[in-house]
Amino acid sequence: MTQLPMFAPGSANREESVQARVLARRDDPEPSRVAARSAANRLGKQQASTLNAVRSMPGSTAWELAKGNVTLRYLYNRRLPELVMKGVVRRGEPRACRITGTEQTTWWPI
Repeated sequence: MTQLPMFAPGSANREESVQARVLARRDDPEPSRVAARSAANRLGKQQASTLNAVRSMPGSTAWELAKGNVTLRYLYNRRLPELVMKGVVRRGEPRACRITGTEQTTWWPI
């Protein structure tokens, strides 16, 4: 899997712990913090998977990246803006989607 660049220098564990802290408060019980770490790990994997899809099919819409799979399209539509904020994906010019026929945003790797 592709390692995503981080905002601050440090290890992947540091980024994961930062994401986990956002998902759980300091005074939350240990089970909540464990769940937050798991959610942060899942989020990172979903972002890496989405980035790999964009790199393998640059200029595609979310529907095209998902190859018509509704669940994947939903996941990609959630993760693509996060990847834009991380600076690894950019929005392209909208065009007619080959799957839906409607005007949709295209996505490009940086």
